[in-house]
Amino acid sequence: MDPGKTDWKKLYENLKVWQNMKGLQNRKRIWKDVTEIVDQIEEYRKQDKIADEYMIGNYATWRD
Repeated sequence: MDPGKTDWKKLYENLKVWQNMKGLQNRKRIWKDVTEIVDQIEEYRKQDKIADEYMIGNYATWRD
């Protein structure tokens, strides 16, 4: 986004509307929870509290 060509007022107004959308707020909250859960699973795996035989996919790249 080119700062010189950005309509800052319109962008601000759109951001205000998006903040009031409950669906987006829920997705943000849910994504935060999922991230924390996956981080905890990765930590348990490093501590050998979870066997690698239960690993599905590569957690290192799931966020990309």
